[in-house]
Amino acid sequence: MKIAMIIPSLKIGGGQRIAMELAGDNPNLFFIIIEKREDNFFARQVEQDHKVYYLDKELGFHGGVFYKIWKILRQEKPELLHFHLGVSLYGLVPAFFLKKIKLIYTFHTIAQNDSVGIIRLLCRMGIKLRGMIPVAISKTVAKSIEQVYRIENVKIIYNGIRLEHYHCNKRKEDQIIKLVTVGQIWEIKNHAFMIDLLRTLKMSKTQSYELTILGDGPLRQQICEKIDHDGLRQQVKLTGNVSNVNDYLADSDIFLLTSHYEGLSLATLEAMASGLPIVSSDVGGMKDLVSDNGFLIESGNMEAFVKAIETLASQEKMRESMGQKSLAYVKQYDVKKMRQAYFEFYREVTKNGAEAF
Repeated sequence: MKIAMIIPSLKIGGGQRIAMELAGDNPNLFFIIIEKREDNFFARQVEQDHKVYYLDKELGFHGGVFYKIWKILRQEKPELLHFHLGVSLYGLVPAFFLKKIKLIYTFHTIAQNDSVGIIRLLCRMGIKLRGMIPVAISKTVAKSIEQVYRIENVKIIYNGIRLEHYHCNKRKEDQIIKLVTVGQIWEIKNHAFMIDLLRTLKMSKTQSYELTILGDGPLRQQICEKIDHDGLRQQVKLTGNVSNVNDYLADSDIFLLTSHYEGLSLATLEAMASGLPIVSSDVGGMKDLVSDNGFLIESGNMEAFVKAIETLASQEKMRESMGQKSLAYVKQYDVKKMRQAYFEFYREVTKNGAEAF
């Protein structure tokens, strides 16, 4: 079975990472990247194992992208086209004229936030008129797809991580409470709220706190300036993108997520695999990951975030108990299970075979 994986870019992000994990080293799979090449380890890894077509799309509408994709699909003749993230749906237009290709689109967040405007229209047309099959990464995401697109029984395949890459350390009780977060520094992750949260926690007379932010993004400079303005350079560390996320997680006490919205957060899965309790905003698919292994809090509720962190900081046994529950729950999110589920679904979708072009 020949598969085309189409994504907007190879920037470091959750959707890109899932596409990479699915691809593995499968020689029958190739990538179509809508935007320009990114010079990072995602791109180098993909290029090492797969044929990659970069379309070099700039900001705004570019009709020529449709022809480029059509030409690639005619040349490669895949049986299945798997879309990830909204801009990849540019590929739907040429796919309407190549009706023998089966189509799958993975929603990496709730449908209301996945796409808007013309991209949502394309998605609706793909589902209703071209037989594109939506896949949700969590129960919450599945419900959102059913609501927005008025369809039933959406396929759910949970995200997965390489569980064997993560480990947990036993930290000493008398150390600074180390908070950690992982993700791109951009608006939806709400890093500015985290800085305000650390400023509030800094005033605590019973405990000292430190926050490590793993990741990079367009708002990094703005967050750096806010850290300096608030006098938090000693309490907040920005590492940029790192290859040893697992080591930072293992050396932390609490995982913090303040996003405005999420699908099924890979960073949270990594934190769970590192035996951490989770303090997260109650958005998207987070309720599928966090129950008695942490706290889910209304997005933007400073008082509740402070209370949750101070509660965990003061109770080592609670942190350990929640961390153990995280370890137990995360076992179902192994990347091997995810990959197996997708390829079984690929075979099911293409079981009748693709006819000749």
